[in-house]
Amino acid sequence: MYIIVWAMLVLYVLLLAPGAGAADDLLFKNLITGNFQQVDPLVVMVFSFFRTFPSIVHGNDL
Repeated sequence: MYIIVWAMLVLYVLLLAPGAGAADDLLFKNLITGNFQQVDPLVVMVFSFFRTFPSIVHGNDL
């Protein structure tokens, strides 16, 4: 069940989400390539939190 939900979320993000595509988004490019000096520190903190939060909540289950 969880795989279906994740697949639907990924398809929505890639195909149906509003806004500019990832290729045109300067903020997205800077976050993915690691140019954190050009991004607001609060955005970098939230971006990093998305990676660490599941590890904290689920522990070694991941």
